[in-house]
Amino acid sequence: FFPLPDRTNIWDLLDVDDFDEVLHHVAPLPRVMDGPDVIHIKMVKTYTNLPTPLPRAKQERRQWTRQQRIKAGDGTTVSSIEELKELLEDPEKGDEYVRFNSRLCEDKKTVLIHDGSDQLLALLITHFLRQFSNYNKRLMEFLRNVFPNELFDDESDRLKYTFLALHFSYYNRYCEKGDGAPPNVNPAFLCRSYCKRGHHGQRCPWASKEIKNQLEQYDLLAEFLQDLFAFVRDQMSELLPKEYDEIKIYVEELPHNVSSPAHPFGGFVVNFCVATEGHRDARDLLLCVVIPFGQFEG
Repeated sequence: FFPLPDRTNIWDLLDVDDFDEVLHHVAPLPRVMDGPDVIHIKMVKTYTNLPTPLPRAKQERRQWTRQQRIKAGDGTTVSSIEELKELLEDPEKGDEYVRFNSRLCEDKKTVLIHDGSDQLLALLITHFLRQFSNYNKRLMEFLRNVFPNELFDDESDRLKYTFLALHFSYYNRYCEKGDGAPPNVNPAFLCRSYCKRGHHGQRCPWASKEIKNQLEQYDLLAEFLQDLFAFVRDQMSELLPKEYDEIKIYVEELPHNVSSPAHPFGGFVVNFCVATEGHRDARDLLLCVVIPFGQFEG
């Protein structure tokens, strides 16, 4: 026997009369088989594995970000998929930045972009655009209930601007590695020859502090977003099968039968009122998925 934790008041945050409608009546997202065509674009230049142009100093990085935002705002705006292909496939045409409205490929559904070395640069998926406004509205209502006071109008140029980032993920960045370990011995019985005993807890992936400290909110989010996660999973397995198989290995081997709701990824991040500075997520495995929701400019 063991004592149960104190009764939580997490459900008091929700408007019970509206929550059932918000949770269960979201218009289902279209599956991968609804999209007829994939447009392949291959650029001449190679962009992967290049050194980052970002300055190291924080203040210089902020200035660099402002300059790049101005350049992006002045970039060439394309009016069709054909024009986008022409600009990306010919490095001598267009500006440093190309502005592209994803609704231009609503009839063609998906754009897949590789660089000159056949490395994936971007995958633009617009399957759910015809239902996006409905899903967007209900997601905003849900977030306002679960995370009150976190959604508000803000300006990234204001003094001391910050944003809330919640990392709901399992990670093993600082865990002990198993390189060179004998394959016929259970890890629980292994320790280094120069140590009296091993720290076996360092051999397991850890849940982020957001999962531990906000478990109820995490469970609610995982439940609400399950259709969206399924949509992403279907798209990746169909369009990027090699990357999908490599990424999913990690989450399918989590200890204690733990599963990630964002499979094949080890977790998901929710950013509120976000406008990041220029950065490179060097520790991402192969790729990441970015889905903006809400009303924003920039």
